[in-house]
Amino acid sequence: LSTFLVIPKILVDEVWEEKGFTVAGGHGRGRENDELANPLGLCVDDDNDDQNIIIADQSNDRIIQCKGGNTNGEVIAGGNGEGDRVDQLNSPSDVLIDKQSKNLLICDRGNRRVVQWPRFRGKTDPKILIGNINCRGLAMDNQGNLYVSDTEKHEVRRYDIHFGEKEGILVAGGNGEGDGINQLNYPTCIFVDRQQNVYVSDSKNHRVVKWKKGATEGVVVAGGEGNGYCGIQLSGPRGIFVDPLGTLYVAEFGNDRLTRWPQGAKEGTVIAGGHDQGEEANQFNGPSGLCFDKCGRIYVADYFNHRVQSFSLIPKILVDEVWEEEGYSVAGGHGKGENKNQLEYPSGICIDDDLKIIIADQFNNRIIQCKRGNTDGEVVAGGNGEGDRVDQLKGPRDVLIDKQSNSLLICDQGNRRVVQWSREIDKPDPKILIGNINCRGLAMDNQGNLYVSDTEKHEVRRYDIHLRDKKGIRVAGGNGEGDGINQLNYPTCIFVDRQQNVYVSDSMNHRVVKWKKGATEGVVVAGGEGNGYSRVQLSDPRGIFVDPLGTLYVAEFGNDRLTRWPHGAKEGTVIAGGHGEGAEANQFNRPSGLCFDKSGRIYVADYYNHRVQRFAQKQKGMSLGQLLKTKFQKVIQVINNSE
Repeated sequence: LSTFLVIPKILVDEVWEEKGFTVAGGHGRGRENDELANPLGLCVDDDNDDQNIIIADQSNDRIIQCKGGNTNGEVIAGGNGEGDRVDQLNSPSDVLIDKQSKNLLICDRGNRRVVQWPRFRGKTDPKILIGNINCRGLAMDNQGNLYVSDTEKHEVRRYDIHFGEKEGILVAGGNGEGDGINQLNYPTCIFVDRQQNVYVSDSKNHRVVKWKKGATEGVVVAGGEGNGYCGIQLSGPRGIFVDPLGTLYVAEFGNDRLTRWPQGAKEGTVIAGGHDQGEEANQFNGPSGLCFDKCGRIYVADYFNHRVQSFSLIPKILVDEVWEEEGYSVAGGHGKGENKNQLEYPSGICIDDDLKIIIADQFNNRIIQCKRGNTDGEVVAGGNGEGDRVDQLKGPRDVLIDKQSNSLLICDQGNRRVVQWSREIDKPDPKILIGNINCRGLAMDNQGNLYVSDTEKHEVRRYDIHLRDKKGIRVAGGNGEGDGINQLNYPTCIFVDRQQNVYVSDSMNHRVVKWKKGATEGVVVAGGEGNGYSRVQLSDPRGIFVDPLGTLYVAEFGNDRLTRWPHGAKEGTVIAGGHGEGAEANQFNRPSGLCFDKSGRIYVADYYNHRVQRFAQKQKGMSLGQLLKTKFQKVIQVINNSE
């Protein structure tokens, strides 16, 4: 499927999270609105903050739309039973958005037709655009022309649908079934770039072929070495996408993986899946549709798992990255208070993939969420007064997002418990996960395990919350209060990397300690030279973050600054604050929570200033974030194709 999207360029060495999370379906095969049955094509409409995912739900004969963060979808086309009436669909295989007419275009494969369906009910009636065609995939170019693959004639045609064209012009294949360079064999998904070059998943030839505008022959750009699993081969390619650098992305239906092929490359690399067929978060079972959103997230229709998976970019930050000296307030900043544009001692923070900032608003006994560009927040947990009822919070200190359950996990310190609140609209369903713990900080690893720091027992424990583990396993400290290498003294914030190494802000020891998985002792990676302001010292470290290069970032509560400690460094450098305690844009008054977004921007909970500050990168440093923000933020309209 395809749609016009505004997206940034994606670097050729980009890395995504190994585990996807389910954004549609995932509750088994079925017809309910939170279920799918063999999803094929899909597209993302991210013109607004909602991230609508639109899915060709093949075996349910419908098109379903899921809003970001909600797997309970809405039927927006079909859904009236299998049939050939104009208001029915029969095994739809692809869908795209025609932004010119604001309609959906649907490959109604079982009815051998392409149909137009209004996105908003009651506007216009569905109508047939093209008939008598064994259509499989759709794409649209930047002129509004529609491209349709035909698995019976082994060809792709272009149609000017706004002039009612029914016959179309041949743009790829059309010379019978075969593996010649002017032939196709069961073309499925297609993609069209800005130059109107047509990329075709030539599925039974196990290759992707590029046909330049006006060409009578194609050029193999991926695969073509037979059906197989090695780096130069593809197996049953389906959904494809080409970014502005010319890098090709392929959903391999037969290999249960996504591969990336930089322009001119002779072999691909696996970027998701590739862990055998299965239903785990790092596996596929017949990946089909493929699309990207404007933030570089990948969406995959996982055919036999009856779900859509999303994979987020892992931020890359260079060791010489430079941020703006002055931050600006993205939450609070209107004085201490309980109004929705105010905070009262914000502590922990996190940010979701849609750049919504989620804040543990400690003295307001609530979790508040601010959308991008709006400091007027929304209460998403608590806010029912201080108390110990399950729908109340008392002095929450930290918060994180559990993508697997689409919920918030909250360190409800005043109630000595960790609680879970659903992110589903109007369905908070709060529940207690862990009780009788003097919790302070939270983290989650890539296996979905929860880590909790305990300032009373001076330890960190790991919990398998999805198995309702209440006791946990000690992973750091637990040998009494002290400054030994096997001890902690008031551990606050924690971070867990991809290898499940645990980093702990050992606050009263004024150091950050790294505990390798299974270790009984930690290693000091920052500070440990007493409480002080010199470059080898920390003062009451709180929020911490470790990037993929191993660089550590520390919010120093006592020094009113953020410092950076490259892997193996003996001293840190100030990257924000450090201008004395204060309320100016270049100052902090006890920085507490710390997080980064996928573009490398820094967010800091400025505790006594009752605000959250954001710091963007300067041009120097050119990280992933800066490339996406500047050089590559010159966004372009592309057509996004899926299975």
